[in-house]
Amino acid sequence: MLTNSELSRIKEQASNDDVIKLVLEVERLKQYIKDYSSTVTQKIDLIENQMTQLVAENTRLIAIRNSAYVERDACLGLISQLAMESGYTSGITTDNTIVVELPSGQVSWVIEKEEVHLFTHLPVYSGTIEEMTIEEKYRRVMNAGIAHSVQQ
Repeated sequence: MLTNSELSRIKEQASNDDVIKLVLEVERLKQYIKDYSSTVTQKIDLIENQMTQLVAENTRLIAIRNSAYVERDACLGLISQLAMESGYTSGITTDNTIVVELPSGQVSWVIEKEEVHLFTHLPVYSGTIEEMTIEEKYRRVMNAGIAHSVQQ
């Protein structure tokens, strides 16, 4: 690509109108490329800024999810312990599933390998695990029938 000084020299020495027009067009194209490059740089900067924001949001959501797992694990520990103390079957399978047999039916949760140490108080559960929707699981938990069974 011609430098600005080369373009100026050609323009000054040009005797033909067509050459002058070509030089002017080259100058216009150089400015267009400069402006386009600036626009692309601005858009890349915007995308990088948005990526930074998305990484921060993702980090925040992961922390919330992890907090929810800690809370869930605490509730599972309580549910399984209360179930055992009330005479209901509660245990953990070899594939890390917590199972509780409530009067309203079986409920179960799969836990991560890293969470198993929190449930060492549970015996091994070797029964069959029922397949169910999350809605059914929590319907059984919320309507467990424990209060009615314990009072009798």
